[in-house]
Amino acid sequence: MGDLIDLSGYRLNFSEEFDNLRLTGPGGGLWKTEGYWGSRTLPGNGERQLYVDAGYNNLGIDPFRVENGVLTIRAEPMAPELKAKSGSLAYTSGMITSE
Repeated sequence: MGDLIDLSGYRLNFSEEFDNLRLTGPGGGLWKTEGYWGSRTLPGNGERQLYVDAGYNNLGIDPFRVENGVLTIRAEPMAPELKAKSGSLAYTSGMITSE
């Protein structure tokens, strides 16, 4: 095993234990579910997914789960009946950013 790193000169600036998911909204929150660009997808790179959250466009999709301090973000095929509301993208997923 190598030498230990001396962390005594460092200060913790950010920590997230994921005991719950604090999304931004009317009550505040830490995590945004869209990027600074305001879009829910990145068409410039040929992406075929829509980044959603539980309240997005009444789709009824929540890709986020928090369990035992672990955040899981699922990507799944878009339900055919929702494609018209989602720009005909093939998949849904989620993203978080503290920006």
